[in-house]
Amino acid sequence: MKKISKFFIAFLILSIFVLPRISLAQTPVLKAETGDATDITGTSATLNAVVNTGGDLNANISFQYTDNPNFDVNSIYDKVDHYIVIQNTSSNGDISVSVDIPPIGQSPLAPGKTYHFRVRMMSSNGTFTLGQDNTFKTFTTINQPSIIGISAPVADTSPSTVLSGNEQYTGTISWNTIGDTFVSGISYTATITLAPTQGYTLEGIPANFFKVDGATTTNDANSGVVKAVFPVITSYYNLVDTNNSQNTATTTNSSGSGTTVTTDSKKLIPCGTVANNTPCDGANGWGFLMTLINNVVNFILFRLLVPIAAIMFVYAGFELLTAGGETSKLTKAKKIFTNVVIGLIIAVAAWLIVHAVLAIVGYTDATYFGF
Repeated sequence: MKKISKFFIAFLILSIFVLPRISLAQTPVLKAETGDATDITGTSATLNAVVNTGGDLNANISFQYTDNPNFDVNSIYDKVDHYIVIQNTSSNGDISVSVDIPPIGQSPLAPGKTYHFRVRMMSSNGTFTLGQDNTFKTFTTINQPSIIGISAPVADTSPSTVLSGNEQYTGTISWNTIGDTFVSGISYTATITLAPTQGYTLEGIPANFFKVDGATTTNDANSGVVKAVFPVITSYYNLVDTNNSQNTATTTNSSGSGTTVTTDSKKLIPCGTVANNTPCDGANGWGFLMTLINNVVNFILFRLLVPIAAIMFVYAGFELLTAGGETSKLTKAKKIFTNVVIGLIIAVAAWLIVHAVLAIVGYTDATYFGF
């Protein structure tokens, strides 16, 4: 009886204290914790999680994701659009797992959409352990094609290298300039490099999407490198209001914009300010030379010869009126009349020849008859 009692007591102690501990030691600790998504773009992302299979060699780890905001987070399959099975993983401790989505061969993610995802672990006995639901949003494709903050080149001004950008992107500008300023007679190309701001992407940008006012622009698909080719800078002066002591001149570039300057009408060359006190030399030298020739011819013909001819006509008339029948005075007066007329004819002919030559070499701002 005592032996039976001792055996019973030993069995009771074993059942209460030892066997449960052995059973607990053999029970696997399972874990499936959904982490955050990383490497998010407009069309892809990386899903992350921490799992513990409890040493189950046949455990199956998968990720599920969907852009359906109404799916049941407590279900296994309900309204889950996609799932990815990753390689079986066995471990007695926590391990980190990740997968890139979408899988090869599947459609890319949609830009600017919110996705739900979770990790799922299925043990070899068919038991499912679901991670918590998490979300991420793909980047939005840039949808503003007009690049602002870049102006057409103007002669003798310095190129800008910084683009103010907008809420979707910032950028830098580089020019094919030689020297510190733009020069007339050259077509310039701006290379604009755009950098998306947080939450935006260049993925999905079509070719030749971006536009720059006044330029022919090109860009490759999914690229933020934009080439903007501007027309040749044509800088010239148009003089107006010749009756004033000072003339107003406008320097016009190929984009149609202009800079109004003030010039001294007493000068033979209308040199003035082009953005920053441009002297009468350098890139504008040819235009100023043509202006000089035109003004010299007009000055000699209309400001000098015409008044002199008028004076000579008056003098010849005076000699004719006071000749009193004296042959020498009459002859002298007639000769003066003849020479003045011949001189005016020669001057007008020279003026026509000079202006014809100016027109041939491409100078189109010549004035006629002083106007």
